[in-house]
Amino acid sequence: MSAAAAGKSSKQQRIAAAKEEAAKLKKQIEDRKAKLFTGSLKGLKHKPMPVSGLGLRKVLRGHYGKVYAVDWAGADDTLLSAR
Repeated sequence: MSAAAAGKSSKQQRIAAAKEEAAKLKKQIEDRKAKLFTGSLKGLKHKPMPVSGLGLRKVLRGHYGKVYAVDWAGADDTLLSAR
C-alpha cells in the first residue's frame, strides 16, 4: 500500500468516525428534547392576565401603520418601536 493510499484510507476512517459521533450526539439531543417535552400545554396552571385598565396611554408619532414591536432604549425612559 502506498503512502497516498494509506493517507486516503486514514482520512476516510476519520470521516466515518466523525459521522458516527455526530449521529450519536444527534440521538442524545433528540432523547433530551423528548424528555423535556410533555406533548401538551393543557395541564399548565396559569392565571389569566387582567385586561381591565387597558387603554390608549400615548400616541407614537412617526408611524403610519401598525407598531409590531416596542422596547426600552437602554436605561433611558425612551422607547424604540418597529413597524
